[in-house]
Amino acid sequence: AKEKQLLQQSPFLAPLREDPVKAAEAAERLRREATALKTKIQAEQDSFDATLRRGGGPSENDAENLEILDETIASEEEALAREERQRDALLIALEVLRDSVLAYQEEHVHRLAREAGETLEKLTEGRYVKVKLDADLKPALATPERDGLPLESLSRGTRDAFYLALRAALAQELSAREPLPLILDDPIAHFDEERRGTLIRILEELAGDIQVLLLTHDRGVLNQVREAHVMGVGAVARPREPRTKVSVRP
Repeated sequence: AKEKQLLQQSPFLAPLREDPVKAAEAAERLRREATALKTKIQAEQDSFDATLRRGGGPSENDAENLEILDETIASEEEALAREERQRDALLIALEVLRDSVLAYQEEHVHRLAREAGETLEKLTEGRYVKVKLDADLKPALATPERDGLPLESLSRGTRDAFYLALRAALAQELSAREPLPLILDDPIAHFDEERRGTLIRILEELAGDIQVLLLTHDRGVLNQVREAHVMGVGAVARPREPRTKVSVRP
């Protein structure tokens, strides 16, 4: 509401509402322009004062010059006041934008952590039940018994599972604005058979919303996939289950 009211009062701020950097640059530019105007006004005032101090009183030409100086000073002061109003409006807009960015970041990161946590819980069969991310996306994991476990203290398999879960959450988040594929290079290399099957199920669910490209040398994946398009290098195995919807092209 604050941002909307501000934009209604100052329409020239509309192009800056989505870009805090541009808003900050514009505010700094107006600050410099206002400083230059103040300097110019001071110079005009100094000239005016010097004319008044001349001995013998002002001549007709001096009076005309004084009138011009008065008009110039009034014009410059009006321009300065306008510049200062725009600068103040930009500073307010910048503050609003920063608050909006922080609020969005907090909401966005919280949502990513929740979605990554749900996927990680499936991949680890409930061993890890929650993911926490700070503003810099630094993670900490939780088990049913312990909280705040740093990622560095966990096994390689768990770390791989976490990064896969986070990438899946990011892909889903980005797909709301621009569809992008999720490309995975042999993510099952360190997974056992059961966890690999869970991962395949998760990827198949994701494939309902986004494109998933899985690169792997493990032909056994074909026996766990229910529906996919497969492209292979050299001889390509066929799935044993005839009811799967898998099209194979060498």
